[in-house]
Amino acid sequence: MNRPGDILIASAAEQALVCRIALQEQQIADALSPYEPLSATYTWFDTLRAIEECINLITVDWNDEDFEYDLVSLPLALLQQAPGRLAPVRQRVTARFGAKFCNRFSNLLVQGASIAMAFASHGFMGVATGFRTVGTMMGYRPVRLLCVETEPTVSVSIGVAPAPIMAELRDGSNRAGSQ
Repeated sequence: MNRPGDILIASAAEQALVCRIALQEQQIADALSPYEPLSATYTWFDTLRAIEECINLITVDWNDEDFEYDLVSLPLALLQQAPGRLAPVRQRVTARFGAKFCNRFSNLLVQGASIAMAFASHGFMGVATGFRTVGTMMGYRPVRLLCVETEPTVSVSIGVAPAPIMAELRDGSNRAGSQ
C-alpha cells in the first residue's frame, strides 16, 4: 500500500481494485459455501433480480395515483401483522407482471422487513428507516448494499453505499442512544 504523501498511480489503483474484487469474491464464496451450490446461486440471482425489479417499479405508469401511493407507502414492518394492505398490491402487481414477478417482489418485501428489524435491533435506526416502506426501500436498494460488516473480518457487499450510511455502519454514529 502507498504511504501518506505518495501519489497513487493508475497501475496501483487498478491493482488495489483487482485485490478488493478478489477479496469480495472470496467473501461471497465463503458466505455461500455452507449451502448447496446450485440452489444458492439461483436464490442469489433471484434476489438480485427482485432488487432490480423493485427499483424499476417506480418507473411503471399504473394510471392510478391512489394505487401508486398505496404501493410506495406500504409499510414493511406491518406485512406480518396487517397483511390487508398487501393483498391489493399483490393483485395489481400479479395482473401487470405475473405470479413469478409478484412472488419475487413479495419475498423481497419480507427480506426488507427482516433487514429493517435487524438494523433497528442493533441500534442502526438511520439505516433501518431505509426499509420502512416499499418507497423507502426502492430508494435505498440502489446502493446495492446486501450485507454489511457483521465482524471486522466479515463483509459481503455489492457496490457502494452512500458515505453517510457507511459512516453510520462503521462507527455506530447513528445508533440509538449514542447522541
